[in-house]
Amino acid sequence: MVSILVAVLVAICFFGASSGEPQSSDVDLCTLQPGVSDLIKSVVCPIQHHYWKVPKNASALLNAGCLLGKNRCAERLVPPREGELPESPPAPAAKNQRYQELAMAAEKVVPPTWWRRSFSEAPLLLTPTNKDFPRRMFDTKVLSNKKLRNMYECVTRQQFIRKSLDFAVNSHRNASSADEDGGAKVAACVAMTESVVQRFFSLWSAAREDLEGSFSTSAADSEAGSPALRVWLPRSESTGQLLVAAQEVLEYFYRVHGGIWTGCFAMEKNADCRGALAAAALVVATYQIADVAGRRRSFSESNFVRGYILAALGRHLLHGDTSSVGDQARTVWRVRTFDFVVLQNAFLQLYIESFGAVYTQQLSQHAPLVFHPDFTVTDKRRWQSYAALLEPVYTSVRNWMYTESFNLIDFGPYFPLVAFPEVRRQLLQEARQPSSTGARRRRVLVDVGANGFFASPKYLLDSYAPFLPFTDAIMVEPEPHFSASVPKAYSKRYNITHLQIYAEVATGSETDMLRLLPTLVSRDDFVVLKFDVDPNRFAQGPTMEWGFLFEIMQNPQVAQLVDEVYIELHYHFPLLYWQHYHSNWEALDTLRYLRQHGAIVHSWP
Repeated sequence: MVSILVAVLVAICFFGASSGEPQSSDVDLCTLQPGVSDLIKSVVCPIQHHYWKVPKNASALLNAGCLLGKNRCAERLVPPREGELPESPPAPAAKNQRYQELAMAAEKVVPPTWWRRSFSEAPLLLTPTNKDFPRRMFDTKVLSNKKLRNMYECVTRQQFIRKSLDFAVNSHRNASSADEDGGAKVAACVAMTESVVQRFFSLWSAAREDLEGSFSTSAADSEAGSPALRVWLPRSESTGQLLVAAQEVLEYFYRVHGGIWTGCFAMEKNADCRGALAAAALVVATYQIADVAGRRRSFSESNFVRGYILAALGRHLLHGDTSSVGDQARTVWRVRTFDFVVLQNAFLQLYIESFGAVYTQQLSQHAPLVFHPDFTVTDKRRWQSYAALLEPVYTSVRNWMYTESFNLIDFGPYFPLVAFPEVRRQLLQEARQPSSTGARRRRVLVDVGANGFFASPKYLLDSYAPFLPFTDAIMVEPEPHFSASVPKAYSKRYNITHLQIYAEVATGSETDMLRLLPTLVSRDDFVVLKFDVDPNRFAQGPTMEWGFLFEIMQNPQVAQLVDEVYIELHYHFPLLYWQHYHSNWEALDTLRYLRQHGAIVHSWP
């Protein structure tokens, strides 16, 4: 085991890669990367350019009511005042003594306040029970929705997402028992022998390019500055056989695998089983988003969330593929990770602009921003206008799927900066210009607390790849086995560096993040930083991210290196058995304060 006292920078693994810079011919009006299918591009681009929207007069939106949960819209929350709360007893120490020392050094950077000293008091806890979440829109009283949620919860579990296999080899359409295929053992997929799946496969094979729909070209809107785009919609004269067959396949998988949240483990080792469910999810989700935003038909909020979950389900099912970076069609179903990533993002954009906007407005109205940090927010400043357009910050300080699907960890529901077409265009233009040093401009992911390639590193790389891929990825992770887990397809596509170190804050050592970061990136780079450093088990005691946040904001020359941040703020949260310093209200207000001042920050995970 690598000693936690390691203080020397060890870059043990550099992977050579092509620059991956998109060619001029790759940049179209939608500026999505090759690897996104024409059909999905014709659904996503109208949403990105605001041709397709959730209508403001949609009944589901007008009747949404209070999205904060419980009775929180009845009156404005009254924050406690100084002198009203007792000082909280110290949080129990972290089990790892060295981590305790490092985290306490980081915590000392945070100025003491009366409300920080009362971090565990009930008036500062905004989410004491499940009933105090934002209101759940996804109706799991419907049996099929409950089973879909079980499936979705299963495929986002660490046991599933870390199960990797080569989808180019592990594909055996008619396997009913384990067979040899290309020298590799292929797990059985009984589903592929079922008539309902075989019927869908036949229809899918015939209609995979258009899903029984048709393409047209939208008219340009010069006033809105919107170009003409290719648009897909289901054909009105279509019999709907493909959609019905896809729904039947979903029901089959719900019945067989959706009874409990571990049901998906039975299909984890077979690429074609994963592909069958992913293909069915793609059909239903694509029709759903076209009906809601394209045809602007009436819909329920539950079905809207269901569409997002289906798109995300497909992505998670394909996540374990080691044979490509997501841009290639895989399994006998010829499905692509890229398609699910951008479809998931399109649902998220629609949500942000509709229900998410209502939620954020209600939160601002009924939960005052009072327990925020006193530092000046410093960053590159050029993306300030996009801070208000990101996914909402919730009272639990977890992401959307924590509320809707009880997912403790879900790396998907985030709207990355490069998902905005204008940001992509600017970065592509800058990439063709010389930097201040003459070096090439890079797009760099710095993942501090990577915890294995198939966890946050791969999810973040995949989240950006269909829009504008990173050129470089730097993974800070003390475990020595990390480099061995990187698939060849990714080491060929990206310049990946593994720093086998423990990140530190406010120690002044070579692995102190404020000293380390300037050695890794420059102001000419586009830099995305993820910071999530904790001992994983035994969630108690001090943590490092609060000190890092205060430290970097007090050092503008370092803060201005970073364009976008993903950060997990730990706080006192009994529902998750978290026994940390800092309160729920402080965590919420810190993220709102950062956003309010233009920081591109996401609450991870």
